Amino acid sequence: SDVCSSDLELLKFIGRLLMGEKLAEDGIESVLAYICRAPDLRLDMPLFVVRGGTAEDAVMSVGSGDKGICDVMHIIEQDLQRRGENSITTAADVLRDTARCGSSLICALELGKASETTEPPEAEEAEPEARSVAPLGYAILREGKLCRYLTSEQAIGVGLLKNAPGRATVELRDRHGDAAVLELNGGGCRIRPLWEGETLRGVEIACEARASLLEHGGRGVLNETEDFDYLTARLESKLAGYLSAALQASKELKADYLCLAETLERADPAAWRGLDREFIDLLPELELQITVSARLNQMNDMK
Repeated sequence: SDVCSSDLELLKFIGRLLMGEKLAEDGIESVLAYICRAPDLRLDMPLFVVRGGTAEDAVMSVGSGDKGICDVMHIIEQDLQRRGENSITTAADVLRDTARCGSSLICALELGKASETTEPPEAEEAEPEARSVAPLGYAILREGKLCRYLTSEQAIGVGLLKNAPGRATVELRDRHGDAAVLELNGGGCRIRPLWEGETLRGVEIACEARASLLEHGGRGVLNETEDFDYLTARLESKLAGYLSAALQASKELKADYLCLAETLERADPAAWRGLDREFIDLLPELELQITVSARLNQMNDMK
């Protein structure tokens, strides 16, 4: 449905567009068209999908005291830009990726549940209980319609595949079973097609990542080569899982939200022109070869 003028005032006020899950499932073409033609809105406006709720739920119930939805969203966006689990997706990003690749990603938000009370308040005197909102990976849009979500961990894989991992954190266990938190501080992927004659057989993903030890919950100090070798191996395994999950979702949905087609075509344009089928039809059949090489290059644990 179209967007009324009161919604326009709300969009101008919060500086971003929140969409409910049902709207995203039905399709966001009308929303994008509205943004394109509205003189007071910009194509670089960030977009978010409220998972399991409506935009009204988020706008009316999030925040408490002097902080409302605007303040909360500002903090979330700053954190996302720093950490890299989600890049901030704008209307321009969605329009571009949908036109080029047929699919796109939008940051997903999850509303926190209202706290439970022992005695329900009287209906006439009760005020809406404040709720929280937090980023929760990506919403995958195929041809403008929501079809699945990627978790925050799988979003780390997306960041690496797009060569923009940010400073995402990965939680691990060391070789003694103690908790350790690593922070990515660089990395990316080299993506190449695997040909068998003139047939595109698969995709090779070679990922390199750098990380620092942000926090270690063990009683001792990690100072042995075996300790760091073990953490590095565990990090490589975790990142390989994130990459695999992001790519498998793309294959299962036949949704090229990573724009692999463009990357593979640039690697060998001549061979690409010889494809006998559209890439989107080949995508579910492609073999994935994923390798990850990680390196711990800093120690940020104060202990």
